[in-house]
Amino acid sequence: MKYHRTPTVILRVVFATCILGLTATGCSTSEHPDATPPDASATSSPQASPTQQPSEPTQQQSEPGAQPVGEFSTDSYESDNWPDFGDAKGVYPVAMRSAVHDGFERIVIEHAGTGTPSMLVRYTDEPMAPGSGADLGIDQDAVLEIIWSGTASVDDMDVDELMQVNDPITDLNTTAAQSVVVFPPFEATSNYFIGLDEQRPYAVTILQDPVRLVVDIQTD
Repeated sequence: MKYHRTPTVILRVVFATCILGLTATGCSTSEHPDATPPDASATSSPQASPTQQPSEPTQQQSEPGAQPVGEFSTDSYESDNWPDFGDAKGVYPVAMRSAVHDGFERIVIEHAGTGTPSMLVRYTDEPMAPGSGADLGIDQDAVLEIIWSGTASVDDMDVDELMQVNDPITDLNTTAAQSVVVFPPFEATSNYFIGLDEQRPYAVTILQDPVRLVVDIQTD
């Protein structure tokens, strides 16, 4: 499972690791922006390398394992309360990861905050940056857009945690999902884009503790 975090969060983790291991083996930093996937068991196996893709999440993450999160469809999806803010408080993206399962690929975007924003998911022919309307530079033939309503305001975000990736992330280790663009909240709305090789059926859900957007893309 591929894992992305902001540079500041990674430096904090590396600094803490260096302090704990100083008297034993020392510590060195890595330029690769990957952290250990949260679904790798810390008690039963060694730390995963960036190329490893553990298939089962930890109990704390409570993500579905090898089963899709719902029925696959290419139709647009709206939550029942769209576009209301819902009960979300201080929700903004902090990390992203990807994984390959039997018959589908999974993209997970993890968030700070609590609650459940309302959501709209659809395929779009015109993926644009929120606010500016700028082209996103997504080269794939199909783009799945996910919009969350009720995410954090500027005052509610910790810039040290905030994941700001306005350019496509392409090192996903997946085949159908070839790029992901993550935007910080703009006017209490968050926009995410997944570039695919073609329009494929998908399933989507929101999980809690922490707040996560989970998108499964059918491959078979």
